[in-house]
Amino acid sequence: MLLLIEKLENCVFAVIDNNFNSVDIRSSFQDVILALMYQIDEEVNIINSKVKIAIDSCNVKDDRLNFLLTIHKYQQAMSVIVKELSESVGESIEKTLDLKIRGICNVTIEKNIIVKMAQLRKEISKPIMKPPKWKYKPPVDVNASEGDKLIIFCNATGKPKPQITFYRNGIKINDLMEKYFVKDNQLVLLNISHGMYGAGDNSIYQCKAENKHGYLWSNFYVNIIEFKPKLIKKSNDVEVIEGSDVVMFCEFSSIPTANIIWEGFKNVAYEVVRTGNKNKSKIRLKYVDRSSEGNYSCTGKNKYGFDEGNVNVIVRNKTRFIIENDTSIVHLASRNLNLSCKVIHDEKLPVFYEWFIDNKRIDKGKIDYEMVKNDTLILKNTKINSFNSVKCKVSTKLNYIEKNFQIIIIDVPNPVKLASVIECNQNERYAKIHFEYFENAYLYSPVIEFWIQYLIDSYNDSTSWITHPNPVTAENHEYIDNNMRIVLSTVQIDLKPYCHYQFRIFARNSIGDSVPTLANEICTTSPDYPYNHPTDVRIESDEFNSIIVYWNTIQREEWNGPNFGYEIHYKSSSNGKWNVKKVDDPFKNSEYISFKEDKPFQLIDVKVLSVNDVGIGIEIPSIVQGRVGLLLTDNLSIHSERTTRTVDNMLSKKKLNDYQYFIVIIFFVIIFLQIILFIICLYRKISTKEEEILCVEEALMSNY
Repeated sequence: MLLLIEKLENCVFAVIDNNFNSVDIRSSFQDVILALMYQIDEEVNIINSKVKIAIDSCNVKDDRLNFLLTIHKYQQAMSVIVKELSESVGESIEKTLDLKIRGICNVTIEKNIIVKMAQLRKEISKPIMKPPKWKYKPPVDVNASEGDKLIIFCNATGKPKPQITFYRNGIKINDLMEKYFVKDNQLVLLNISHGMYGAGDNSIYQCKAENKHGYLWSNFYVNIIEFKPKLIKKSNDVEVIEGSDVVMFCEFSSIPTANIIWEGFKNVAYEVVRTGNKNKSKIRLKYVDRSSEGNYSCTGKNKYGFDEGNVNVIVRNKTRFIIENDTSIVHLASRNLNLSCKVIHDEKLPVFYEWFIDNKRIDKGKIDYEMVKNDTLILKNTKINSFNSVKCKVSTKLNYIEKNFQIIIIDVPNPVKLASVIECNQNERYAKIHFEYFENAYLYSPVIEFWIQYLIDSYNDSTSWITHPNPVTAENHEYIDNNMRIVLSTVQIDLKPYCHYQFRIFARNSIGDSVPTLANEICTTSPDYPYNHPTDVRIESDEFNSIIVYWNTIQREEWNGPNFGYEIHYKSSSNGKWNVKKVDDPFKNSEYISFKEDKPFQLIDVKVLSVNDVGIGIEIPSIVQGRVGLLLTDNLSIHSERTTRTVDNMLSKKKLNDYQYFIVIIFFVIIFLQIILFIICLYRKISTKEEEILCVEEALMSNY
């Protein structure tokens, strides 16, 4: 606030001291003063309250505190003064002004009162006016050589701002003097030269900083000296990796400036690096290799002599990974992951290995790993999302290289989160299964489909799971929410009669199948007639008084009702009456049927039916025929191996009686006679052809 009041006073005193007329006041000061008044008003109340508390608590009556209490009146008085000044035309400001101030009636303030208040304010705040003071330090002596350009600064502060004046040997310097240039607080000397008895620029110079409150004076000497170059700094011997850049420098102390020359280059590219010091030279060797090794010299020379320095450059082999293109890895979860950081390096440079996981040093407590010779890391039992990146850092004293492995751990899908039977219709025989699945969005191997499995007799069998043939495709039932992939679906499955269904669901991706999730309920369906009869019914017989009937059993899910079994219906093909034999074991696939009397080679009709407590299967069964006692049946599906085995059984058991022997003998005799007859006919045909040929030959002979 004191700064604001100071600005306000400056405006008012400018008005008073210069006797501005009303037009000038309005145009030059009124807006500025009013703006300052508004800012002061905002802070006066805060100061008033603090001062009142201080006076009440300490009972102090001090001029400084009293002044603070009058600040508000003071700024009000200033506003009235501005108003009166703006309304007065040609009247003397020395005149007493009658002021009417807010909350103060008939207060008279003269010019000397305003001055007194300003003096009182200066006692409790920093002075408005300041004599000159060096900003940093006064100018110092300067050493230079002939031909140089010198810039000398004379920096000083004060209120008002000090005026800077330069002198040479006590004589004021101005811009008209040859070789000298003065700008603000700078003195510039161009192309300086050495002279005797004041003829040269080697002289005593002065800087004077002055305002109305005082001045500063400082002498400094410009000394022009000359000597041969002397090496003061240079690069140490350099050991560098091939392919890198090398920067070398030499710095001389020399007056006049040294001409610096580098030597020792061996067909190596280089560039000169600019510096701000003329006595310093810096060069950069680019992409060094073994041919760049050697000694490089720098020579600084002027008209008084020279000096030189040497820098030895040693080039080391670059450290390289043996395998560099193995950083992108897709790895199967739960298996060990081997990461290699083997390198080829300079034998004289020892290497150090560091391993990082997700940019943090590897920690045995957080991840299971094994280190092999420091250059190979084995991560054990890897899991999906257990880490994102692995980095190895191989360092030497000259450089380091890094290999960043981007590893994607893939795994079978998560288990289905929720599976439930939301509807089980026993009579119409269907079930609705609802499931929910969650996984991270944008996986490398997302879930593709879901498979439903079921047990048809869950009370007695917990292992014979049957897979429903139609999977649920994930992309048709998915959405993304908060970086999670969510699949929701409800599936209706048609069921078989008389089954106790237990359901489970597993997810599948390109890697494999998840652990199945059991549904929460068992669904039981009502019984019905069997829908199917056994297939592949066939007959075998090795006796004339019996047959064996074979068939393919009906699977459990096709039983359709309790007490499932089979009925074998058989009869002679010439007789229309069916005989029935019942088989109660549903897992049995054959039955032996004996006759009361022998029926050699008789044709027998057989059909096998499915039955349960509800009734007989509604499908029309197929009828199969076979002959009693005949080794081969009419059914072509009988295997020759089984037939051969049947013949062996017949011979070993000697079950053929005389009648059977007679029939067999007659059969072979007929076949033997047919063979003899065929041979006789063939012989006669050949003889006839020979006779015809002879007749033709005789005719030809007779013609000749």
